[in-house]
Amino acid sequence: FFDSSKSYAAATREAVSLAAFDELLGWLTDPASGGQIAIFDASNVTIARRAKLTELINRHMNKHRSSSISAVYIESICTNEELLQRNMLIKVKLSADFKGMPVEEAMIDLGERIAHYENNYQTVREAEGSYIKIFDLRAKVHACNIYGRMSKSVLPYLMAVHAIDRPVFILPVYEPDASKNVFETEEDALP
Repeated sequence: FFDSSKSYAAATREAVSLAAFDELLGWLTDPASGGQIAIFDASNVTIARRAKLTELINRHMNKHRSSSISAVYIESICTNEELLQRNMLIKVKLSADFKGMPVEEAMIDLGERIAHYENNYQTVREAEGSYIKIFDLRAKVHACNIYGRMSKSVLPYLMAVHAIDRPVFILPVYEPDASKNVFETEEDALP
């Protein structure tokens, strides 16, 4: 189904994807929805695909003159094999796509799906507009043409999401009673 050389599967994926994108645009422009930011997670891995989405946004904005929608492409670049395997395992265990399938078989299926995307993958370029690239699901980020609401909400959110284990330190904070002298000597009070 994810093999782009199979025309029926590619056309079906495209139709479903564009219907979802049209619904997303409607939600963003409907005053009753209150929609402000939407994430369209549809493996937009080619320059042509992203250009098509930008064209659809522009067409939608021309049709609904009151709306202002801009795209920011988010690209996750992961080269850490251990992290990839762990995330793939999470996906096969939680995704409805793999329900009832043995884990080993699901991992092979997901690996083949990823390989199809990798065959067509083209990195986001500055000429395409605004983008955010996240490296190895950590706070290493490359942001290009990110302003306003995106810099205040989306970028910090993406930098705060970590799918890797890391230590968390909890430090108790002592707040002395202001009416008592908590320092025994002058040296204790040095900054």
